[in-house]
Amino acid sequence: MIDHFTAGKQPKKTDPRTLQFARYATTGQITYPPSVDYAAEVPAPLGELGNDGAGDCVMAEQGHSDQLFTWYGTHAQDTMTDADVLAAYSALTGYVPGDPTTDTGMAMLDGMNYWRKTGINGETIDSFVEIDPAEIANIKAAIDLFGAVSVGLELPDSLVSQLPNMAPWTMVADGTQGNAPDPSNGHAVAYVGYDESGPLVVTWGQVVKASWGFHASYCDEAYAPLSPLWAKGDPLGFDMAALQADLADRKSTRLNSSHLVIS
Repeated sequence: MIDHFTAGKQPKKTDPRTLQFARYATTGQITYPPSVDYAAEVPAPLGELGNDGAGDCVMAEQGHSDQLFTWYGTHAQDTMTDADVLAAYSALTGYVPGDPTTDTGMAMLDGMNYWRKTGINGETIDSFVEIDPAEIANIKAAIDLFGAVSVGLELPDSLVSQLPNMAPWTMVADGTQGNAPDPSNGHAVAYVGYDESGPLVVTWGQVVKASWGFHASYCDEAYAPLSPLWAKGDPLGFDMAALQADLADRKSTRLNSSHLVIS
């Protein structure tokens, strides 16, 4: 169980080359079930993956999503360890265990690109698409379509002060002292399910229920990772063929250019 909170998500970084989920979704026509819970079948324990002491939440989130992808793709339990995640965190950020001055966290976009190119212990994704956090329908559709959504939060002090209590996350930025989003409390989590009341959040090795009001108040970025282990059909209102064509085009560009790097 987490014994203290270490912020690990740096402020949002943008790149105009990042593919956008909305490009492939037809507003008002995309379909998804009223509720899904992709965490329910994944064997426990999920583990904190180093995020109980280090600010590696961006990569811990990736590890939790990889656990889900591995289970649904192979029906084998993922054996990712804290050491695996911390090694990747060190490789990207220069973190030295035991030296808090090197525990700087990272931007989610840097983490998503590392996941695509290198991955934790070799577990990579094909690519990713960015989702506007305000488009709840697209958040739901992306969870259903891709299994998990990587989400960045600016947690309020009122939540951080309650840890390690993991009560449902339902507070909102209502002007109450301590309920404002705090960029210094940057945190990355995985959304692995949802219903009408809110998303299911994996963080610190646990599944926590949140409200859509909480999401609207504190989520400032979201990405859908495209795992080769996750297979889902082409839902009405989402142009999967166009997405795959764009991904193939970008892969070809990377392979044929020694100096151009595209997300």
